Amino acid sequence: MEITWKPIHLDARNNPDEFVAIASDIVIGRIYRICGGPKHGNWYFNFQLGRRPFRTSAMNGVVSKRKTAQQRVLQLFIDFLATPSDDGGGKSGAPSGQ
Repeated sequence: MEITWKPIHLDARNNPDEFVAIASDIVIGRIYRICGGPKHGNWYFNFQLGRRPFRTSAMNGVVSKRKTAQQRVLQLFIDFLATPSDDGGGKSGAPSGQ
């Protein structure tokens, strides 16, 4: 499945510093560059789909590069699609354990 990264905010220099990840017209995640504080310049990522128990894993975090943040959201989406819906994921079909 393809993810499109749509910029939703520009910094003072008119560079995009916040994006949403869209798949099949659904916002699945978000990343943004942290401005200020001890993590200034790093990137925060958040994956927005799923429910427990799938969501007990790390759905968000801080990394040093935008590409890494995008890769984390993509990997979480792949994991979500591979996880049975009974376990909080997006895979339909037979219940988990069958």
